[in-house]
Amino acid sequence: MFIHLRTDPEILTSSLKKLCEKAVSLGAEEAKPIRTNIIFVRDWVHLKCQYGCGGYGRNLTCPPYSPTPDVTQRILKEYEWGILMKIGEDLNNTRMARPSMEACSIDVFVTVKNAGFEIRVLTSRNEVPTCYALLLVT
Repeated sequence: MFIHLRTDPEILTSSLKKLCEKAVSLGAEEAKPIRTNIIFVRDWVHLKCQYGCGGYGRNLTCPPYSPTPDVTQRILKEYEWGILMKIGEDLNNTRMARPSMEACSIDVFVTVKNAGFEIRVLTSRNEVPTCYALLLVT
């Protein structure tokens, strides 16, 4: 029997907790449920891909093939919850690849801070960035 998560807050809370635990068991450093209204989409974010990345237009997970800011906004309105995961390092599995948050024009810095994770601007190319992933749930 299918139970819609939005109809029962107890089931929703339990399901989100289980998804976070599963994410950590699969390698995430940390995972937490977030409401989609704290996810910020900005038109300028895809420009970082277009003018700052050599992969622009070379992968189907990157702009201009990834969702535009308008499409991302519309998709987020269809969800109330997501799981934000701190994955620590970039995962490179092209068979299972999905667009990054940045490729979808999500302002990761603001979104991650809104979720209560610590994030800082890197000041050197020698520093290793912390990567984050988002799973939209319901």
